[in-house]
Amino acid sequence: KGYPVMIDSYEEILQRIIIRLICKKGSYVYNRDLGSEFYKIKMGNISRNNIEKQAIDYAKKALKDMKNVNVVSVKAESCKMGEQLRLSFKISVDEQIEDIDISV
Repeated sequence: KGYPVMIDSYEEILQRIIIRLICKKGSYVYNRDLGSEFYKIKMGNISRNNIEKQAIDYAKKALKDMKNVNVVSVKAESCKMGEQLRLSFKISVDEQIEDIDISV
């Protein structure tokens, strides 16, 4: 219905993680350091393994100042005829593993 919904502190942490991952670094005018650099990944002839290594590095940078949040793993797959990249992360939040999927 478009009304704000109250969330608890754990859900807020998850929301902050997603925002940091999907926001292009430098695009948020009030905090140019917020966001990730997934847009730098070039899918062309690079192996999926190398894409996943880059994605983990960019995710760790995006989440570096969040306490008790760690990137455990990522799986990458291309979708939409190779134009878009889907990243499926396993992220540890206060020692609890969460699955977070984004498209870039």
